[in-house]
Amino acid sequence: MKDIRIITGKPIIPPPDTVNALFAGTHTAPDVSGITELYDRLLPKLKLHTLPKAALCIQERKNILHSDHYNPDALLLCAMLTIGSSIQRLIDRYAADGDPLAASLLNAMADSCLFAWEEQLHSAMLTLCREKNCGILRRLELPSDLPMHTQKAVFEALDADRTLGLSLTEGYMLSPEKSMSLIFELDELAPKKVPRHDCGKCRHPRCGFHSSVNLQIEQIRTDGTHTSPRTISCKKGSRLFDVLQEHRIPVSADCGGAGTCGKCGVTVRSGSVGVSPEDKLIFSETELNQGMRLSCNIRLEDDLSVLIPQAEETAFQILKGRTSYVPLAEQARYAPGSYGIAIDIGTTTIAFALLDLHTGICAASHTAINSCRAFGTDVIRRIQASNEGKKDQLQKTIQKDLLRGIDALLNQCPAQTIRLQKIVIAANTVMLHLLRGYSCEGFCRYPFSPVTLEREVLSFTEAFGASFDAGTPDVILLPGISAFVGADITAGLSTLSTRARNGSCLFLDLGTNGELALFDNHRLFTASTAAGPVFEGGNIRWGTGSIPGAIANVSIGEEGPSVCTVADMPPIGICGTGVIETVSELLSAEIIDKTGKLKEAYFEKGYPLANTMSGKTILFTQRDIREVQMAKAAIRAGIEILLLTAGISCDKIEQVFLAGGFGYYLNIPKAASVGILPKKLVSKTTAAGNTSLTGALFYLAKQTDAVLSELAADAVDVPLAADKHFQELYLSHMEFEKIT
Repeated sequence: MKDIRIITGKPIIPPPDTVNALFAGTHTAPDVSGITELYDRLLPKLKLHTLPKAALCIQERKNILHSDHYNPDALLLCAMLTIGSSIQRLIDRYAADGDPLAASLLNAMADSCLFAWEEQLHSAMLTLCREKNCGILRRLELPSDLPMHTQKAVFEALDADRTLGLSLTEGYMLSPEKSMSLIFELDELAPKKVPRHDCGKCRHPRCGFHSSVNLQIEQIRTDGTHTSPRTISCKKGSRLFDVLQEHRIPVSADCGGAGTCGKCGVTVRSGSVGVSPEDKLIFSETELNQGMRLSCNIRLEDDLSVLIPQAEETAFQILKGRTSYVPLAEQARYAPGSYGIAIDIGTTTIAFALLDLHTGICAASHTAINSCRAFGTDVIRRIQASNEGKKDQLQKTIQKDLLRGIDALLNQCPAQTIRLQKIVIAANTVMLHLLRGYSCEGFCRYPFSPVTLEREVLSFTEAFGASFDAGTPDVILLPGISAFVGADITAGLSTLSTRARNGSCLFLDLGTNGELALFDNHRLFTASTAAGPVFEGGNIRWGTGSIPGAIANVSIGEEGPSVCTVADMPPIGICGTGVIETVSELLSAEIIDKTGKLKEAYFEKGYPLANTMSGKTILFTQRDIREVQMAKAAIRAGIEILLLTAGISCDKIEQVFLAGGFGYYLNIPKAASVGILPKKLVSKTTAAGNTSLTGALFYLAKQTDAVLSELAADAVDVPLAADKHFQELYLSHMEFEKIT
């Protein structure tokens, strides 16, 4: 009598990664957004319509293969698996009802269940092998290793019609369709593990696991020359934008690949790529004919060659900070040759400084772009990316940025023997969470609950995931105040004089996160408002970073606009200061009214500022103006809420400190004319530079633990979203004031 083991399983939840791979290999529609939602909707039906069942037995080779080429008495492990027929009927029903997307996804989910069912059976297979004192030598694949008619012998050996309710077609295919057979060659000396499917032997024409395409990439430099071609082998069905991210090829993406900003454009040089609705909105007919496409909408179905604009990374004009010497407290002084590194991780940029801990001299500095920009220009998009499974990728990205920056910093002092004692890092709370690999779920809903706001002291390996041979420095992450008022603000506040902190002053960091702080007679109030990336050129149609060619200054006279660019290079876009100056000048020239509406002549396409070298017109659009209105209204409303909370008027403010690169280069009167600042504060406003980096240097030089702890403990964080007056003030400041 045959020893057939029959095993019945429980409903299986198909692994999303497996489903994605299978779905990418079979679904050809260009728009696969909302798949997660559809997966969740189909999952209960999948569970209801699947019944995992399997039959296993061990047979002599001669009973299955009928071959003289091998030892006929050798043993084979035979198995047949099924998840039943009901699921295939459900798939067919969706297809018949005109819902091919659901049918295709459900088909991938069912296949994934079948593969997961095999994984669950591995322990039962090994138990059966141990009874025969055998291991599994190799897996025999159909039809690459064995002819398809072998399936008939396995079917008969397992009595599959009786044990599993299966049938066999004339072409030796199993029915129901969601079934499979497995054959393993056994041997007494073989390892006690089950070999998995070899994708290299698979002949499935569109399998998402083994199908790959070749992607050839060239980057075009700002001077028009091209880099050497680079070829990447990637999984068929992958999104081009994601492939570029994975291989650290920077591409602009204010929206994080959501298809809304229009800045991740590439030129398809060879290969076939359709035109998406988003492509039609962004590119002209001429550009589409030239092969321009958004990388976030390209699915790699066949080999492709693309031309990508070289990213702005190496050309950014970044504020490094103005500190060249920091007086050392005696307890912070080390022996000659001892150094510390201060790091400011900004949302857009990263700044490094090397401090001699014997003399207090800043020996070197370095700046870089935060590569996490590829996941979105603001922290909200990065939080979303982290929570959608990219947490590890984000952590590795920022760790690599920091390691490269530290190397670049130390390489500026090649002749010196450096003993690194400390590395101090200031950053917003989200960036510190990404660096540590912490969950960002706590940032998603009010009341926000970050994993930690405390100071952390780590080893180099704990912080950066790598070893270090120039000492054993402690890595110190400075403390923050709240989920969105982080260690960068605590560090910046620590640089203000005791007099400023004891008086009445405003501290504003007008980056993507819009952090605000108000000191009033030893009291400290803080807030954060979602200004967005407008102040750094984000969410602006022709917006760009502070790179050569970025329009930074604008004036509009009777003869039209006149612009000045960074490094006096030909115009390529508009950076943050240029955005504010453009709005100020449009108001002054009465080309926009107090509601922000452009004159009829410019309403549809936008106001032309300049032409690029290629002849394209750099336009400032109606949507750009709305972005500025929302950002400036958020900042202004935030300032007024802090004043209301403290119970003081604007007149009492003695000083205003503008932190960060945007504030440093900002034309303050024009910022006030747009409405970012009250006009009566213009004369009291000072550009403070990179206070976050300076604060990290102060920590190295003065061990400012007490000051930082006091700031973090004493701060009253004002949640603007929960304030009943904020929305009213926000709406009131959407309009512009008349320029006199």
